[in-house]
Amino acid sequence: MQQRTNKKHTRHAKRIKIDSAWLMGVALVALVVIQVSASNGKSFTAPRQEDFVPIPPPQAIGTTGSTIVQLSVKNSSPQDMKIFFKGAEKQIAEIPRCETCQIYTTPPKSCPKDGITQTYTLQPGEYEVDVEFSGNTRPYRGRWPLAAGTRYSECFSITYGTPNKDDRRVW
Repeated sequence: MQQRTNKKHTRHAKRIKIDSAWLMGVALVALVVIQVSASNGKSFTAPRQEDFVPIPPPQAIGTTGSTIVQLSVKNSSPQDMKIFFKGAEKQIAEIPRCETCQIYTTPPKSCPKDGITQTYTLQPGEYEVDVEFSGNTRPYRGRWPLAAGTRYSECFSITYGTPNKDDRRVW
């Protein structure tokens, strides 16, 4: 009787191993299906740190008269722009493409006149800021300390072959 119980237990253990391997396969397939569904069938790879072009903090242009921070951002590019603010608070901002803007062969000497500007209100503090464009453009990343009661301005344009350093702001 003892021997028979051990054989039965062994058969049951093998079945559990098969079932757990099968479940792992099902879970992997489900994960792939969820990822493909979430991206509408398009593959997406998150940018690596070295893929980002570094950006310096925005320029202070005045005061707000309160403790909040006001940040005006201008998209002077022909691509939709998305900004991710991660810090004292989290915000995602989208600025549509500028229909009359261009991609430059050399960086502009000042912020182009054309562009779409939007102003955001943020809590003061340090933010990690990621900027992504809808086209095949390298994303930007920077750490921005934003002081209470300060107004800031920032302008983005795109230059062909943007290198690993920030060639965007030369003004």
